[in-house]
Amino acid sequence: MGLYVVLIKAIALSFLVLFEILVGIAAARADDINIKIALSSSGDHIFNKMSRLLVQEVEKRLPGRTHWQIFADSRLGGDSTIMKGLMLGTHMLTMNGSWFQNIQPQFGVFDTPFLFKDREPVKKVIAAVQADLARDILPKGIVLLGIGDLGFREVSNNVRPIIIPEDLKGIKLRVPGNASSIDTFRMLGANPTPMDIGTLYMGLREGVVDGQENPLQSIWSYKFHEVQKYISITNHVFSVIFVGASSKHWNTWPADVQEAIRVATQIACDFSFEEDARQQQVLREEIQAANPSILFNTADFTTFQHVVEPLYGKFEQTAGSTVWKKAMAALH
Repeated sequence: MGLYVVLIKAIALSFLVLFEILVGIAAARADDINIKIALSSSGDHIFNKMSRLLVQEVEKRLPGRTHWQIFADSRLGGDSTIMKGLMLGTHMLTMNGSWFQNIQPQFGVFDTPFLFKDREPVKKVIAAVQADLARDILPKGIVLLGIGDLGFREVSNNVRPIIIPEDLKGIKLRVPGNASSIDTFRMLGANPTPMDIGTLYMGLREGVVDGQENPLQSIWSYKFHEVQKYISITNHVFSVIFVGASSKHWNTWPADVQEAIRVATQIACDFSFEEDARQQQVLREEIQAANPSILFNTADFTTFQHVVEPLYGKFEQTAGSTVWKKAMAALH
C-alpha cells in the first residue's frame, strides 16, 4: 500500500512538472511578438533595404524579443491590398509612397508637383508636418512611424523624350491611384492611367500604357528600363516613403517594443536619404549599361513648374490649411 501511495505521488508530481513546463511554453509563446512586413517592392529596392535595417536595429535593442518576416514582391498583396490590410488589421507593417494619400488626403502635400529642387527642403517639410499627418491618419487604423526618401520621380515612355509639357500630350501614362498624380498629368496633357505597380511591367511590355513615372530606383528594381525607350529626368515630384503599422497590432505590442520600432524606423528613414543621394548617378549608369539603347534627357523644370502652378490651390485644399501652411513655412 505504501508503494502504491509513493507511486501515485510520483505520477502526480510528474504531471505537475509537465503542467508547469507546458504553462511556461505557452507563456513564452504568448510573449513572442511575430511581425510581418508586407511590401510590393522587389530585389534591392529601398523598401527592402530599409526593412532589413529596421529589423536589425530592433534586434540590437531587444535581442530575441521580436520575430520578423519580410514579405516582398507583393506576396501579401499589392499596394491597395496592403493599405486596406493595415486598416483592417490583416496586415501589420508596410513601407509605401503615394498610396497613403488614398487613405488620408493630407499626405498628398508631398505630391505637389515641381515643389522641391533638392532633398534638404524635403527634410524641413517632413519635420514640420509629420506630427500632424500621424494624428490625422490614426483614426483610420494606421500608426505613422516615419517618413523616408524614395527619390525624385522621373517619366519614362516609349513615344518620345519629355522636354516640355507639350511632349506629354496624348501619352498614356501609368500613375499611382491617387488624385494628385491624375490631376497633375492631366493638366500636363498626358492620359494618366492608374495601375497597380505589380502589373506595370507587363502593361508596358504589352503596350497597355506607353509609360510610367517613378524614381530611378523603382525603374531599376522593377526592370521597367527593359521595356522603355526614353527616361526623362523631370524631377516632377519628390516621393517620400511612409512607414506605417496597423494600430490593431501596434496596440498589442509592449511599450519597449514600440519604442524600439520607432527608433529603428527613424534610423532606416535617415539611411534612405543617404542611400538615395548616393545611388542617383550609379542607377543611371546601371540602367544605361543594362539597356544601351535607352535615351536619357533632362526636362525643362521651370516651364513645367509654371504650367502646374494653377494646381497649387487645389493641393492646398487637399492637404488642409494647417499642413499646407506648415509645409510652405518650412520651405521659406
